[in-house]
Amino acid sequence: MHKPVLALIILVAGVALAVAVFSIAGGYFILWGSGARVFVKSFDVTVNPGSMLSYITVEIVNVGGKPFASCTARILDPPVNVDDITPTYPLGAGQSASFYEAGVSGLNPTNIYQIEVVCTADDGSVAVDKRSSQAHI
Repeated sequence: MHKPVLALIILVAGVALAVAVFSIAGGYFILWGSGARVFVKSFDVTVNPGSMLSYITVEIVNVGGKPFASCTARILDPPVNVDDITPTYPLGAGQSASFYEAGVSGLNPTNIYQIEVVCTADDGSVAVDKRSSQAHI
């Protein structure tokens, strides 16, 4: 007679615990997905062996839930700004953009370089991502 009551209590407690866990996890992932986040999809440095001038390409993706009002990309050492970006802003969630810079001097085809992309959302929140790549000919 007590076994069905005990089983019912365990079942109700288990369901309540599962609902609580999924509510907390769901709230965390919803907030995480709605934040400002950027992902550097690719970063490439190509050096022309004749002129020793470099061509830099960076592709980024807005993987967060906020549109970006602006983004900047730069190589950290030596400092090189990668200025030419397409498309225009705002860069919405799921959209990608590419940065290009041609005729950069001082980059060695045997070195590894790190790019840093900083994007600012309309509300002022900032997203940052970095990626490394070895320059090549």
